[in-house]
Amino acid sequence: MPGLHHLSRLQQQQQQRQCAAWQQRAFPSITLRKCASILPTHSASPTTQRRLASNEAQTHTTPVQCAIRRPAVHCKASLSAVTSSFDEVPGDGSGARQIQKIASLGMLFFCTTFNYTILQNLKDSIVVTTVGAEVLPFLEAYGVLPASLLFFMFFKVINRVLPERWVYAASLAPFLSYYAIFAAVLYPLSSIIHPTHLLDSLRTALPQGLVGLAGMVVHWSYSLFFILGELWGGVAISLLFWGLAAEVCSLKDASEVYPLLGIIANVGLILGGGWIKTVNSTLAGGSDVLAVQLLVGTVLTMSGVLLAIKAFVDKKFMEGEDAQANKQAAAAAKKAKQEAKEQSKKGTSFWDSMAVLRRSPKVCSLAIIVVSYFVSSKLFDFAWKAQMRVLYPSAAQYQATLATVAQMTGITTMTLMATSKFIFQRGGWSTAAMVTPVAMLLSGMFFFSSAIATTGGASMLGPEVVGVLVGLGGMAGLVGRVVSRAPKYSLFDPAKEMVYITMSKSEKTESKAAVDLIGAYFGKSGASWIMQALVLFTGSLVTAMPVMAMVHIAVGLTWINATLSLARIMKTETGSELGPDAEANKKAASSSSSS
Repeated sequence: MPGLHHLSRLQQQQQQRQCAAWQQRAFPSITLRKCASILPTHSASPTTQRRLASNEAQTHTTPVQCAIRRPAVHCKASLSAVTSSFDEVPGDGSGARQIQKIASLGMLFFCTTFNYTILQNLKDSIVVTTVGAEVLPFLEAYGVLPASLLFFMFFKVINRVLPERWVYAASLAPFLSYYAIFAAVLYPLSSIIHPTHLLDSLRTALPQGLVGLAGMVVHWSYSLFFILGELWGGVAISLLFWGLAAEVCSLKDASEVYPLLGIIANVGLILGGGWIKTVNSTLAGGSDVLAVQLLVGTVLTMSGVLLAIKAFVDKKFMEGEDAQANKQAAAAAKKAKQEAKEQSKKGTSFWDSMAVLRRSPKVCSLAIIVVSYFVSSKLFDFAWKAQMRVLYPSAAQYQATLATVAQMTGITTMTLMATSKFIFQRGGWSTAAMVTPVAMLLSGMFFFSSAIATTGGASMLGPEVVGVLVGLGGMAGLVGRVVSRAPKYSLFDPAKEMVYITMSKSEKTESKAAVDLIGAYFGKSGASWIMQALVLFTGSLVTAMPVMAMVHIAVGLTWINATLSLARIMKTETGSELGPDAEANKKAASSSSSS
């Protein structure tokens, strides 16, 4: 007969608590050893106990009597048939398990975002200070996009041929391998392996606007590092981490765990920025090579930690019935989402989307807002990095400024996460939706004024005015960079999703497909093509600053006008400003109208 000595210490403690609960609730005469032989590793709910008591009254046979009169295996089968749905009793370790889940996922997310901060900093500082900001549009269009397609083909293959628990590590292996080779070999030998003499010849043969494209090819190791650094966020965070979190966490867990993960991610940004500053100011001793090696070494170390945590999560939370249920639920949700996405896109071409925009002023305004966000943020990003190279020509200074931006972004994001509900409640939808475009427009105006003054307008202004503009422009550039990123998840995305609440189900599906398609065409890709055209015509991003300033202001004003127009439309339809309780208000209004 099996007893407690066959169990682990944790199982023994759990079964002791369960047997004690049985003794108190229904069967005071049961012994600990007899309980261990007939009771499963979880205790019955009160409802099940009532059913057992009723069965006992009818048969005059308790589980103890059953164990005495018949073999224990028969009693187990009888008991299992009655106790088909069991609950956990207080003190069964579920609270500790939840803490372990939050801590392990939080540490994994922290390591991932810490690496993200370092890689974003390194890739920009290396490419911009060495090759120039003119290479960025070409890298985005001809490097990052093809590489992302190749990776997802690779991911599909390893997902099919490898065991599930190895997919995470196998996905990160190409990234980590190249990071290590780059820091140890390629970056120290860059002056040898890069045919820079060829670039000097191409400068005279090619139009000035294509020098950035030539620089991308000549400095091939930097370009590859930039591409793989850019993909880290999409692969390690969006694909792998959130995919793992969806499998580990149930729907009930998500409401408790996910907000904490958001805070932890921003702590990773803040501490990552601080570590970059420490390396460049103290540990590297002024050596760019040593700084890169230390920072990449940190990325590799943190990656080893996150893979160890992933192994712990696999062992602790990816086995058992609960994990299988979570996996099945996540797979079903993913399948339903994919089917809905395919259904929404079925027959939805570019011209179909344009037809939806023509029919609905609300959807048209929403599409303008989404496109304006992507174009404005990308334009500002390219211009800011180009000006940063003028103000901070060395890699160490460039990295220090980017680290400061990362820290400010993390602090601002956490602040907005804490206050966003208050902004929606007090100011309504229009106030929350206007924060991002107004902040980006004002900071962009100050920044572009400074950039133009330091290049072409300095001769028309006094040195004092130019000095003030440069100082204001530097601060405005930092603020603009932060406000283009921090409010996205706390204000911009919630405001956008609230608009869909006011739509019917069919209208919502059609509108989301149209907005996503137009946003992909004109928003995410549009800024890169605009920048390529400006570089081709003007020769460099610095000389294109006046045109970029006019485009940025025009996009910002269009964004604000579309936001105000959308606010008027929704106020007319709903009779009030949208807020956090928009869904409840909509249901209440519909029920009152039907009654």
